Amino acid sequence: MSSTSLLYIFGSVVVTAVAQLCIKVASRQFSGGATAGNAVSLAGSLVQQALHPLSIVAVFAYAISLLLWFLALRDVPLSVAYPFAGLTMALVAALGIVVLGESVDLPKLVGITLIIAGVVLLART
Repeated sequence: MSSTSLLYIFGSVVVTAVAQLCIKVASRQFSGGATAGNAVSLAGSLVQQALHPLSIVAVFAYAISLLLWFLALRDVPLSVAYPFAGLTMALVAALGIVVLGESVDLPKLVGITLIIAGVVLLART
């Protein structure tokens, strides 16, 4: 795998994680308001959340991530590239802990470590 392809893959992972962080931050102001029982209120709050500036940033981030993924898959077999996508889960969890102050416990740390270890093992084969 070339260093350029690896850069595309890691770029896609990082940009996707940032998009998730943007969505989470944008969603905080809408939590607890509308419920599925009140469909009109729920639809209205979803539209408001979708139009939130951070949600719009997230959409553009996803588009950039997709373009980076396209570039990576030009030269890397899917069976080699796709395990790296698992790093997104680990990075999102880490960002949640560091940036959003989400709780961290031993099972979460073990899970993040196992994801990273799994990606490393798969990348070496």
